Amino acid sequence: AEGLDWRLIAAIAFTESGFDTTIVSRKGALGIMQVMPETLKNYTGKEVHEATTDDILDAAIKVLKDNQKQLGNIPGEDRMKFVLAAYNSGLGHLRDAQRLAEKYGRDRLRWEGNVEDFIRLKSQEAFYTDSVCKNGMLNGEETVKFVKNVIERWETIRKSVD
Repeated sequence: AEGLDWRLIAAIAFTESGFDTTIVSRKGALGIMQVMPETLKNYTGKEVHEATTDDILDAAIKVLKDNQKQLGNIPGEDRMKFVLAAYNSGLGHLRDAQRLAEKYGRDRLRWEGNVEDFIRLKSQEAFYTDSVCKNGMLNGEETVKFVKNVIERWETIRKSVD
């Protein structure tokens, strides 16, 4: 995956599926990287029934690279947390959380104690119905846990494997 650390991809795959290539989530996310069917179609042109694990990986890597481009204004170490949050919840939900952070006087370019808090709050009606939100409700606790777990696994893998 040019431009992406293979150890990051491994950390995501383990977090998403435990490396199970056959898993399908209750929401329909597919395989090792838990890619949604419409994402698979958009990035590879493949339908669910014809997709291989390579296609799922290909789609996931393209999403991550797109997110990196879209989030190029996020400084330093926070950028990957934003990229992972967008991978997990979708860029729209992340943008909603950034707008909420800004509205409530927090830093829209920082994760911990800022956008992370508003991703969580998108599960509450008072926040997901706010006029700055365009993407509705989100179980943001899942996204926050995903980001934390991937970052921790990635760090562990980086320390043990070159």
